[in-house]
Amino acid sequence: MPPPLAPPRQPHVSRAAADGAWSAYQTTNAAAATAHAAAAEAIDAAANAKANARAAEAEAKKAQAAAIKARQEATAAKAEAVQTAEWAAKTAGFAFAAGQAAAGARDAARAVNVTANEAIAVGSPYRETERLGRVRGLGGADREAAGRAAGRRRGGQGEGGGEGRSRSQGARRQGRR
Repeated sequence: MPPPLAPPRQPHVSRAAADGAWSAYQTTNAAAATAHAAAAEAIDAAANAKANARAAEAEAKKAQAAAIKARQEATAAKAEAVQTAEWAAKTAGFAFAAGQAAAGARDAARAVNVTANEAIAVGSPYRETERLGRVRGLGGADREAAGRAAGRRRGGQGEGGGEGRSRSQGARRQGRR
């Protein structure tokens, strides 16, 4: 700013008018300096606002890209959840079928056990070697019927005391009793 000028000296102007004009000049000069400082501050604030707006725009673009990616991942997660639910249902079906198979195996084992117990209850196992070398396993009532049939084949003795039997068969028979 230029240095304030001394009021001009004009002979026909009154001193009071000159002092008033000078006072107005200094007030205007002070107001201009204040306005100039305010304008400089406004320019600085506008520059800062512009930089902040650019940074905000960049952050908004980043947020938009992140939102798009999050939506894609959410869609993929939903598809995975549906697939997982399908697998869980399939696995539950397999587990149910395995349980049914295990129950069937248990029931079959019980049936075999019952049959085996009945066979044991009928009589103890008996093995007889025939003349042809075949081995026959008999138990209980079947043994008696086979014994009668063998006696008839050997000489028609029926249930007689063992006349038709060989020595080894009779000895075996006596050792069992």
